[in-house]
Amino acid sequence: MATILIAGLGAMGGLWAARLASRHQVHVLTRASDTETLSGSISLTLYREGYPVFAGDLPLFEPARSPAPDLILLACKTWQTAAVLSALNHPGLADRPVVIMQNGMATQMQLASMNRPVLAATTTEAAYRASRRTLHHVATGRTRLGALNTRAEQHLDEAAALLASSGLETQAVGDIWPALWSKVCINCGINPYTALLNVTNGEILESELYRTTIDDLCQELAHARMLAGCPATADALRSDIEEVARATAQNTSSMLADVKAGRPTEIEAINGFIVDYLRQAGQPAPVNSLLTQRIRTLTQEFH
Repeated sequence: MATILIAGLGAMGGLWAARLASRHQVHVLTRASDTETLSGSISLTLYREGYPVFAGDLPLFEPARSPAPDLILLACKTWQTAAVLSALNHPGLADRPVVIMQNGMATQMQLASMNRPVLAATTTEAAYRASRRTLHHVATGRTRLGALNTRAEQHLDEAAALLASSGLETQAVGDIWPALWSKVCINCGINPYTALLNVTNGEILESELYRTTIDDLCQELAHARMLAGCPATADALRSDIEEVARATAQNTSSMLADVKAGRPTEIEAINGFIVDYLRQAGQPAPVNSLLTQRIRTLTQEFH
């Protein structure tokens, strides 16, 4: 039995916490109510196909009192990362491997240079929160895990085995960057459109905003991927975006869910990341800039 710390109990963090808790000692780092803080734990329920597959209490993580984890899973929203890392700034945690499971690329790029083992995962598992502590696992998929720096390489197989012990398919890969680039490009082509138009994933395909900007957006994404050494054509990127949009046509994107809930979005780590990445190379990204600014305007009162 391993000790695992999961930071963030959104849909993905909650899914992995519930699935891992049956085999391991799982502690959680999340925003807790006064009652939860007093009790030292949170109650979580996970449903699959209408039936509860996990219902239990998970202890809240306390750096000075909780056991040092064998693995830290960073599943919080990207804009929460700085506060989470501050909470984890404890001598006993300095050498613990961290797995980043977040949208976008900003955190992955930032933490890869840290002097600690850092890995990243990308998943096609699908889950949503029905309420604050109730989750539904709606589709199974595959999770790919890879090392972001040399210090993490020796931890890759063990970390993959720990995640796979949840019963969720997990694969260790030698180079995770192409998978991360593919995911962020798909996010760029779906999430902001759904949030701006207040529509499901599939509905963006018929919108004027999407149809008049998607080709230029994909050109910008292709340019960023070329600079990163993970080339893909603009046509292939558009095809990938639309394949996912159709496959998840009825889904509400995480960005639209954030807007509806009055939460900050992860736009800075998605389209905003592309803008910054191309700017550093002296290249413009007008469509990504437009979408990023429009989301900022839409959500400015949430910050």
